[in-house]
Parts: sequence; C-alpha cells; structure tokens
Amino acid sequence: MVVALLCGRKGSKGVPNKNIYPIFGRPLMWYPLQAALHSKHIERIYVSTDSEKIANISLRHKARIIARPKILATDKALLEDVLRHGVKYISKDLGELPEMIVILLCNAATVLTKNIDKGIRELKKDPFLDSVATVGLLNQYSPVRAKKIGKDGALIPAIDAKKLGIKVTCDRKCTGNIYFCDASLWIIRPRCMDFTDGQPPFPWMGKRIFPIIQQGGLDVDDKQGLQASEHWLKSHGFSRTKTPYRR
Repeated sequence: MVVALLCGRKGSKGVPNKNIYPIFGRPLMWYPLQAALHSKHIERIYVSTDSEKIANISLRHKARIIARPKILATDKALLEDVLRHGVKYISKDLGELPEMIVILLCNAATVLTKNIDKGIRELKKDPFLDSVATVGLLNQYSPVRAKKIGKDGALIPAIDAKKLGIKVTCDRKCTGNIYFCDASLWIIRPRCMDFTDGQPPFPWMGKRIFPIIQQGGLDVDDKQGLQASEHWLKSHGFSRTKTPYRR
C-alpha cells in the first residue's frame, strides 16, 4: 500500500500558526493535503500533529491522525524522529510495512498531485531507486559562494573550494548545475528508514534518489515564505475560486 504522511505541529515561532495560515482563503496545509487526496496511487493519508486545528481539518478530509507526543512537538525536535514515529504507527495500523511513504509538510504548499504520481511511477519502475525528492535549480546558491562569519567577524569560505578539484570562478555555473531539495515532497521506501546510508541532511532519502525538478518550491519559515508560496500557487492555477484539481 502507498500511504502519505503529512507532518505539522502547532508551536511555530517564526510565523505563528503558519500551518493553517490562510492563502486564497484556505489553510496552508490544505494544499499538500489536496495533492495527496487527488493522487491515483495513495490509498491512505496520515497526519502527524499535536494541533487540534490541524487534526480537525485533516479529519474532514478523511485522513487518519497520528497523535504526536510532546517530545516530538517542540522546535528542537527533528523531522527524522517525527518520521520514524509516524512510520512505526503506520506499519502497526496496516499490520505491515507500506510499499511507499509520501512525505509531505503542512508548511510546504508547493506540491502538485502530478509530481506525487510521477514520483510513485518512477519508484515502481525502478526497484533500485531508494526515493524521490523535489528539487529546484539554484545555481546562485552554489556552495562555492557560501560564506561563514569567522571569530574575528570577517567573512570566510564555508567550504574549501580547492577540494572540489575544479577551477572556481565567479561564474555561477562553474561547479555545474546546483539543485537544492525544496522540502515540498519526498517519496521513500520503508528501507530508507534505516537512516544509515541516507544522504545528509535528509537521511530518510537513501542513496539513489530520483529528482523531480520544480522551481520556487519551499517550506515556509517566515513571512517571505508565505508570499513566495502564494505566488507559486497562483502561477500553478490556484486562486480563491479555482484550483487545478477536479472535484
């Protein structure tokens, strides 16, 4: 069985109540939830939360609630621990491991059903793939441009560019195209939950990851993220009166 696991808690500090913040008159979490609901392959949706409001919205759409314990509902809790708890619950509820887990975040509205279904098809087609992840092409954020602030307050390189073995220039493409995981969508096999071989910083992805390229995806962490999410949704056919999904 292919299942979806949507994750969101109530205690956001950067943007209070961001997971239910209204965009086009709908709570932010409505968008990833609808993407899962319209998938041809997802048979059951679970929502991991400590929020009564998130739970109520989820229940209205026939999702199953995973009561998140307090220790996993703080700003110090890691998503990997939330996923481990959620997958354990799901496996117990199903009586077996799911075939695949579609991981979605309540604060990441930038996901479409077509990409969920595309990712599931790719995993079904290639048993050697561990997972699928949405990524954006962001050469302007090449690691060779990254800086840290040193102890003396001056900028220093975040990485040792010499170790890359290439000629580093001011050209943003000097390292080749750079893609960033945008946290909009992961689709994983249960074997990825071992966490021993996953690519950091998202150990649940495993080693062999199929990329779905989309631009502008993000998980909201500030007011600018809300504005960017609204722009992305508008550019993909959402408004107060319309969605790209059929009823």
